[in-house]
Amino acid sequence: MIEGLAVGRIVHVKLGGNCRPAIIVQVWADDKINAVCFVDGSNDGLPPGQHTKWFTSLHYSDNHDELNSFHWPERVP
Repeated sequence: MIEGLAVGRIVHVKLGGNCRPAIIVQVWADDKINAVCFVDGSNDGLPPGQHTKWFTSLHYSDNHDELNSFHWPERVP
């Protein structure tokens, strides 16, 4: 199990060319998660008025450019 992985934690999800914040809503035994991602509306290619996107079975990746993956937010010193 990935340390700190829990419902309610904030992670980043790769969406198009950007990382967007997401809240974990389900943690699976194989360290995959379901999450609700907060998007930048039409800038992320979603219809007007849609502000979230549902993701299922996302896996962890240190590669922040890997689609369908999540990672911890970068720490700012």
